Amino acid sequence: MAGYAQKEKACKDKLKDATRAYDEGRVSEVEILIKDCLKDLDRAKQKEAYRLLTLSGLYLDDRDMAEHNMREFLRIEKEYKPVRGTGENADQPEFVELFDKFHTKPIYLYGLKLGVSYSVTQSTMTFSVDDNAKTGIFKPRVGFLIGGMFDIPVTDNLHVGAEAYYATRNYTHTESLLGFTDVVFQENQSMVEVPIYARYLFGNTDKRFRPFVTAGVFADLVLSSTAEVTRTDLIGDTKKEFKLLGEDMTPQRKKLNFGAMVGAGFLLKTKGGFFTVDFRYNFGLTNIVKTSERGANVPLIYRYGYIDDNMVISPFTFSLGFFIPKYNPRLKKEYRRVVPQKSGNRKRKRRRKK
Repeated sequence: MAGYAQKEKACKDKLKDATRAYDEGRVSEVEILIKDCLKDLDRAKQKEAYRLLTLSGLYLDDRDMAEHNMREFLRIEKEYKPVRGTGENADQPEFVELFDKFHTKPIYLYGLKLGVSYSVTQSTMTFSVDDNAKTGIFKPRVGFLIGGMFDIPVTDNLHVGAEAYYATRNYTHTESLLGFTDVVFQENQSMVEVPIYARYLFGNTDKRFRPFVTAGVFADLVLSSTAEVTRTDLIGDTKKEFKLLGEDMTPQRKKLNFGAMVGAGFLLKTKGGFFTVDFRYNFGLTNIVKTSERGANVPLIYRYGYIDDNMVISPFTFSLGFFIPKYNPRLKKEYRRVVPQKSGNRKRKRRRKK
């Protein structure tokens, strides 16, 4: 430990010597003094060293040296913003000019999100053991979601992305039958949801707060569906209640469902990434009921008086998340040099005479 501390101190002293050499015009000595010490410096001193080496490369008109060290500088100082102009603290014009030749924005963002859903369920065709013209009442219930996010900036304002998360969808259906029976059907679905979206962000990338609007499509892969059914009969003053708990509805649900979604929210730049708030409306486009299995659950129909309508689920969701940006500083395409490949002399094989 003591040996490492001594080595680090020696490297810091060499960095001071290299800075002095640069200031005194002995620029060719800078790289010799510190090139073997870069790995032994702390992060702040590494940044200082790579900046000094970049300036030295520019002064010596050594393009390879300047570009290499600018790249290393930006890998440490990922969100560096040069100070432009002619003020006392302004960066050297040559340094700013080279900086502008690099891609310095995130190539993609990834993160986690957590949220709640409010599942609005709508009947598209009514089925009943009593009167098919009479629709029951659907009431939304709260569910939750948790999963991952992946986002690619196409331009400063347009992003495309995809997500995958575990979600629950819950609702209650209430129906009165035959003038004396009430049936309450509560369904709880669990699924994996995969949205694909395009997102437009307002403002420029220098802003900490950036509102956005989102539009896209999604697919739901249903993992399981269970129901709790309560039938209440009222005959005169006598009330009788029958309950069915944990009824498996998965065989009567389509495995894969699709929809469209729109939303709005904002990104808030913080240390290390972006905090995001997202509000969406997911419009279900497919009937979640497997129509071929609608009448398969005989006890549910004849004992409890419940049969599925054709229906779609369109949840409202509210989520919080955090994006981590991935940077890859590199020269912009128009500034990259094409290194000509040397063509070797190919030896031609002589054909043997037969």
